[in-house]
Amino acid sequence: MLFKFFRLTAAVCAVFLLVSISEPALAWNDVGHMTVAGIAYKHLNAATKAHCDALLKLNPYYENWLSSVPRSATAEEKSMIVFMLAATWPDVIKGDKAFSADGSNGGHKPEGAIAVRNIGYEDHLLHKYWHFVDYPFNDDGSALPAVPSPNAETEISEFSKSLGSSKSDSIKSYDLTWLIHIVGDLHQPMHCVTRVTNGHPDGDNGGNMVKIHTVNGDSNLHAYWDNMLGMDNSPYKVMRLVKKLSPAVTKNSKPKIEAGADLQLDKIHEWTQESVILAKQDVYSGPIGKGNGPFFVDRRYKKRSVILARKQVAKAGVRLADLLNSSLH
Repeated sequence: MLFKFFRLTAAVCAVFLLVSISEPALAWNDVGHMTVAGIAYKHLNAATKAHCDALLKLNPYYENWLSSVPRSATAEEKSMIVFMLAATWPDVIKGDKAFSADGSNGGHKPEGAIAVRNIGYEDHLLHKYWHFVDYPFNDDGSALPAVPSPNAETEISEFSKSLGSSKSDSIKSYDLTWLIHIVGDLHQPMHCVTRVTNGHPDGDNGGNMVKIHTVNGDSNLHAYWDNMLGMDNSPYKVMRLVKKLSPAVTKNSKPKIEAGADLQLDKIHEWTQESVILAKQDVYSGPIGKGNGPFFVDRRYKKRSVILARKQVAKAGVRLADLLNSSLH
């Protein structure tokens, strides 16, 4: 069983690496998403945990997740690990040949009615544009483009409402898996902005065009932030990080969201704007300058970025838990 776990972990890492090389990064890496999910799971009430556990069994990857759970795991750890692995599903399917990109710009811009459909696991479109919402800003007075919709903001609202509706459990399972993922995405600052210049009127693709150099080699600003919490996605390693970060959950993660409330989208928008401010003030700051670099990232930038990333995943975890506790009845 342990061998099967390591084999699956290696396969997931390989898929993630392949995706990150072939197209712009679109999410925290597995460690980031699993950490958000782990923190959330610890803050779910008993009824919500049971409901989530039941819904995730309907995901077509469930048996794969189950086979990756170490034999020594307790029943609670088993459920938590499955929940954590579910958080990676919308990224893992990018390497699944059964799924295909839709929309334009390599699938990153929504087009047509299919962009907002919610039909559950029968949908084999990647919906890459659900992972982010790019609010444009500039340093040179360039005209700012419109924000495409649907996006991470709109889908968090729609999926959370769906969980409290009369829709089928299969659709709710699909929506839950996406929700676990994109709440985390919205707290990665580079998922919420695009820097516009005269040379790039549509923006820098969430920092994917900004080249950086580190002591470990070359990268781009978006990918650098995706990997801020490390690369070791073994469940027990992530669970130790969850335990370490859980006490750091800040008070401003409240108040709780009421499912279906008219102001729900406004509250989600507040989360986004937090990420926008962090991106503009902290991510696009020295040594990151104007233009697309390359810029050398020093240890001071790395240190403050890790602190910021940990705060963001802690917020995302408790906010996700609040959303699920209020949405799943």
